[in-house]
Amino acid sequence: MVYLPDRVTELRGTIVDYPMPEPIAAGRWMLETLSNIVVQVRSASGLAGTGYAFVFRNADAQTILSAICSLRELVIGHDPMDTVGLHAQLRAGANFVGAAGAAMSALGAIDLAMWDLKGKLLDKPVHVLLGLPRTGACALLYG
Repeated sequence: MVYLPDRVTELRGTIVDYPMPEPIAAGRWMLETLSNIVVQVRSASGLAGTGYAFVFRNADAQTILSAICSLRELVIGHDPMDTVGLHAQLRAGANFVGAAGAAMSALGAIDLAMWDLKGKLLDKPVHVLLGLPRTGACALLYG
């Protein structure tokens, strides 16, 4: 039997704003809302992985979402088992704009989603895929 790898068929990013019960001070801003960019990758098998990037301001979220969209062509069609190879391709793809800031937040959110998808495809938690045993507080909380 020949192994035919699954492929990523979809990458979506959405900004989710969370109103704060009271404004908080963050640097020079008073924030009434915090934002997250939620990224979802879906494979041909129908499973989906989710990642996220946290930001303070919606304007920053828009920038990161734009960076995620600019990396889409590298993700679509990729084998979800090849998380390390995709990470290298994403870093190379973001090279022109630099390996920091919004580009790395975008890359991190995609990377999280890909590892989540890989874990679901293998029916293993991500910490096991990374070779980490559950010890200490994590073992007490999650078993």
